[in-house]
Amino acid sequence: MGWLNSYAEGQEKSWGERIADNGNPIPIVPAEAGQYLLRHMIEMQPVTNNGFGLQARSDGEITDYFVGVGIPLENWEFVLMRKMCHGYLQGVRTGNDRFGIQPMNRDEGV
Repeated sequence: MGWLNSYAEGQEKSWGERIADNGNPIPIVPAEAGQYLLRHMIEMQPVTNNGFGLQARSDGEITDYFVGVGIPLENWEFVLMRKMCHGYLQGVRTGNDRFGIQPMNRDEGV
């Protein structure tokens, strides 16, 4: 959803501001059901740098994190967490592409 904070060439307002100014609802996906997983993904740091560049957390690192915090993962939770880490990495790569739209950074410390 980082495109909502991006600016079209020659525009002074972001896409999200322009949508809101037109009286339309902001297209945001509700995340209440998996919000706890999002919080843990951010705390775990979804990507690492192996010296050659960024990579998504490995399956073992995801499992180890949740064992360490004492949360047993269901199969669907593990698959979702894995997809979230890979999606985050794809967003970062898109953001680094000069023709891509950078993912939204909600917290400067992340």
